[in-house]
Amino acid sequence: MPNQHTTEDAASSEAMLVPLDLGELQIVSQHWLANGTIRVEVMATTTQAACPHCQHICVKIHDMRPRKKRDMALRGHPVELIVLKRRFRCLHCRTSFTEPDTACGWRRKTTARLREAIGKQAYTQPIAHVATATGVGPRFAQECFQTVACQDIEQKGLSMDEQQPLATPQYLGIDEFARRKGHCYDTILCDLEARQVLDVSAGRKQEEVVALLER
Repeated sequence: MPNQHTTEDAASSEAMLVPLDLGELQIVSQHWLANGTIRVEVMATTTQAACPHCQHICVKIHDMRPRKKRDMALRGHPVELIVLKRRFRCLHCRTSFTEPDTACGWRRKTTARLREAIGKQAYTQPIAHVATATGVGPRFAQECFQTVACQDIEQKGLSMDEQQPLATPQYLGIDEFARRKGHCYDTILCDLEARQVLDVSAGRKQEEVVALLER
């Protein structure tokens, strides 16, 4: 669509248009708001959807409803996505359903890439600092961090299952550290040759460490 990236509001001499980089969505319009927010109306690039009840392909649109989502900031400007979500009506089973939202996820108010970016920032910064810098709550930032961390752990062939056997390296490092100084201690196991953390387990008592080493 040659006109999807051109709007009157964005045509000022200081404006710069950039790709949305969400292949499943196309831009309908975009506007600069008075508070510096970039508001972008988008909708799915597909023109049909599979009925979740009978799996038949539907093309009849029942209605369209806007949903406000938050995306990654652009040069310090907050980006607000208005996703025009279509409701299809299945002519086979006579039911209505909303098209899936792959960019954000079911009932999520942020894009998946924003949650990933917040989670990766928490790798090197305190959760509270990341939450303040990105304008989200600490609990949400913690959730983003846990999701990204679990994905990275799985990609490395490791698991969050505390009962699953662990790899046995040639040189095993073991140490304790305080999650809360003077109160809560955990035990960490490392592969010293690969410089990789194998597991972090709650507690440092003898029975807790023995159970960890038995894995």
